[in-house]
Order: sequence, then C-alpha cells, then structure tokens
Amino acid sequence: DISKYQDVNIDLNFLVDKNTTYGEIEAIINKYKTKLDMAYELKDIYESEKLNGKKSMTFSFNISSLNKTLTSQDIDKFTNNLVKHMGESNIELRS
Repeated sequence: DISKYQDVNIDLNFLVDKNTTYGEIEAIINKYKTKLDMAYELKDIYESEKLNGKKSMTFSFNISSLNKTLTSQDIDKFTNNLVKHMGESNIELRS
C-alpha cells in the first residue's frame, strides 16, 4: 500500500570492518523490526587509512506510516532503535 502521509528520509553513516560486504549489512538491516514502512539504499562507501581498518557505509532510509504523519519522536525512536540494533552486530554509527 502507498501511504497518504509524508515520508521521511534519514541518512546514516555506519562504520564497519573494511572486509564487510553490502550483503552482510543488508541481512542485519533486514532483521530490524519496525512498525513503520521502511525502505533503504546504499548511498556511499568511504574508505580511508584514517578509519583504521574500517570503512564508512552511508545508507538512506525512507520511513513512513500508513496511519499517521510521523512525529519527531517517531523518527527519533526509529533512528535510536536502528542504531541500537546495528550496534548489537558491532556496527557503530559514524559521528
């Protein structure tokens, strides 16, 4: 179904081991449970010696609800819970 309510885009940069594949990250993201409609895409991969054996993967998440317009609390809850979920697999948010 297509929501009649406005969707929200959130870009998040995750630090992962430089040998980690997109497929591995995709499997972790796909296990994330949310009541919101969620889509995502990989936007960028950044590698640098400054990252000490890690690489930064930027994902753009598109979230919406079929029932309501999302509040800032809904968006924060989604983001915080996703970051926590990723952290359980030792994937941290790049600051």
